Amino acid sequence: MEMECIRCCQIINNPSRPVKRIMSEFGKVSDYGRLEAENTLLTLFESGEPTDEYKSLCKEFYLKF
Repeated sequence: MEMECIRCCQIINNPSRPVKRIMSEFGKVSDYGRLEAENTLLTLFESGEPTDEYKSLCKEFYLKF
């Protein structure tokens, strides 16, 4: 069975740095057909502070968020 990338998220620490990590979700081609992968970029920090998107993603794991 052939696998295809469904979603791809590139993660950077701050806007001035290169991509640090990539998270990908794969699925069987027959389950989804041929689709274009959903690509997103997640920035963890801006000006030394966590971004709202990062806080939203991790708020259940950190008490200070």
